Amino acid sequence: MSIRIRSIFSIVLAAALIAALAGCAASSPAAQQEDVPPAEAASAPDTVYTNGGIQFPVPARCVKLVTVDLPENAEDGTLISVYETLSAESAAADGFEGDNFGYLFGVKRVSPERLDELMTEDIPGQEVFARDAEGNAYLYCMPTDVTFYRPLDPDPGTDRGAQWEMLYAWAEALERDAILESNEGLTPDRRSHTDVDIYLARLARGEESGYTVSSLEFGPLEPDGVDAAPYLERLRSGAFFQLVNLLDTPDGEYYVLNLPDEQTRLDFFIGKRGYVRQVYGPNGELQLLYQVSYDDGSTDATEIMREWYDALATAQGLK
Repeated sequence: MSIRIRSIFSIVLAAALIAALAGCAASSPAAQQEDVPPAEAASAPDTVYTNGGIQFPVPARCVKLVTVDLPENAEDGTLISVYETLSAESAAADGFEGDNFGYLFGVKRVSPERLDELMTEDIPGQEVFARDAEGNAYLYCMPTDVTFYRPLDPDPGTDRGAQWEMLYAWAEALERDAILESNEGLTPDRRSHTDVDIYLARLARGEESGYTVSSLEFGPLEPDGVDAAPYLERLRSGAFFQLVNLLDTPDGEYYVLNLPDEQTRLDFFIGKRGYVRQVYGPNGELQLLYQVSYDDGSTDATEIMREWYDALATAQGLK
């Protein structure tokens, strides 16, 4: 039997298969793959890998189950890539190549300039989680497709998936914190990468034209005579945009950042601050709602939009 998960539907199906086949093994599948008994693994020290001056700890319970790749001077900035060895070797034995079989996570280091470029792109599965003293950003990378694989012709005791689930849970929930704790030169830098982040980044880099800022006071105002950079920097710096339930959309007025090139507008609500609505599509028929928070706990996106709008109105002689 071959299990190769490539979609959410497949993940659910695979989970059902794993549950159904669990009784076929005489003992815990995960334990059969580990040389270190769980009780000993819990107290054993981490194995620490180093690349580019950054340390990456791997727990004893995981280290014998994974393959660690530490490329030198990778063009894309990759410092480490971690794979489940069983998936990678099983796929290779069955004649499959590529597709990053068994890929669990990776870490990239990019310059501030490269980060600015990346923030204008859709980079699924990658998120900024740290910075160093030079301003370089560290991206945590996870697979956008599950690359779990088991042999076409498994041996009777072959792990059916519990080992993968354990490794994936470790990579997903813990590894960022472990990397930060192991490297004094890194500081946390939580940053979202939603559509709102991408649009603001493109506008900051001058990749958008014809945008306006508007409210009911004077209607839409063109950007003539006012530098948008300080306002965009404040909107983006330390910001974390998170999708929330569209049913929570506030009533009342809002400032609008209209982006015709993207067929999108962003509504910054006045009455219930911290909420941003994305209205998009050829006819504005689609909507998403975000709640934005800032690392300093005090920045207010709506207040920034008010100041920006007032500056535009003053520059155009309306105030």
